[in-house]
Amino acid sequence: MVLLVGSTAMAREQTPVSDPPARAQGALPTDAERARAILAMLRTDPVLRDDRVAIEVTGKHVRLSGNVDTEDERSHAEAVVRQSDPTLTVENLLKTNEAPPPGETKSQSVEHDVKDSTDRAVHKTEKVVNEAGEMVTDGWITSKIKAQLMAADGVHASAINVDTSDHVVTLRGQVRSEAERRKAERLASETKGVERVVDQLTITTKD
Repeated sequence: MVLLVGSTAMAREQTPVSDPPARAQGALPTDAERARAILAMLRTDPVLRDDRVAIEVTGKHVRLSGNVDTEDERSHAEAVVRQSDPTLTVENLLKTNEAPPPGETKSQSVEHDVKDSTDRAVHKTEKVVNEAGEMVTDGWITSKIKAQLMAADGVHASAINVDTSDHVVTLRGQVRSEAERRKAERLASETKGVERVVDQLTITTKD
């Protein structure tokens, strides 16, 4: 069972995607049902809904392939799958669009990314879970803070850059007053899962 999620989502499968017949109570979901459930979660996830992610389900084994923008999104996609069923085995073959560090070949970068993502996935499964039961990843935190800044009165959200690494949030950009600076920092620090806020905002005033 293979499904593809993205802005131009399509599906490839041998089993029709029509609604399956009712299962006996307590029966395990079919591969098609499990794939559709994961696909729905990825399509509605604010971090991943614009990425092209292919899902292949064989029993308790889920394979992810395709492309995402960052390493954080790669780890977040795996966390979303594990959220649907912690007993699943996830094979994460997602590639990122980030360029490898200077002096490192693409193959070395892929090996490095796989090791890092595995280490981070183990670490982050022990992290906080938000009210909806979703895994709170760096990508989720960044999206949540940006949304809160945009909704806040007196905050020029488009001038503020939000970056999250291992649940530490860095705010960069320009604000118009000390009050706006404090408000942005407070909104970030009060966001679920944030361990620390690094404030690098600068105050600029117009004559």
